[in-house]
Amino acid sequence: MRQFCEKWSLPNMARIVASVGDGHTRLGILDSKFGFRQYPIRLYLYRDGLFVQAATADYAQVVGARVIRIGGATAEQAFKTVSEITQRDNDSGLRHSVPQRLVVPEVLHALRLIDDMEKAPLVVEKQGRQFSVDLEPLDPKADVKWVHKDSFSRLFRWSSSPECSLRGVSRPLCK
Repeated sequence: MRQFCEKWSLPNMARIVASVGDGHTRLGILDSKFGFRQYPIRLYLYRDGLFVQAATADYAQVVGARVIRIGGATAEQAFKTVSEITQRDNDSGLRHSVPQRLVVPEVLHALRLIDDMEKAPLVVEKQGRQFSVDLEPLDPKADVKWVHKDSFSRLFRWSSSPECSLRGVSRPLCK
């Protein structure tokens, strides 16, 4: 299947399937039968950008960081490119599914977002400082332990008052 992907056919087929606009009509490129790997990070799209939500211990320094670039593309460009081959019913489906595909070397390489699947450059910003790491794919048989950022705290907007509220919700949740 990797040879199929390398010939650029998989992205073209996935684009056709995604054009149906139905989240249940899919090629299933994340299924284990394809043999695709994953980079040692998990991404999540928040309102203010794409962030690293978890990583393996070797990449713990990027947990909680905002993604600036994946390979030669900005995070926004990469998200848009991968969204073109992602099944969805609506934008919510894209916000959930695209980050899962943005960490698959074979997908990024087939879409020409990265040149080398074994060493993908990732530029992130954390605490006002940008830095780069080279991502190496996980061994598919590895028992992965994830380092998580306290992602629950990102849901809340804290102010100087003791009130808290969910982002986008106008009434206080607690006082």
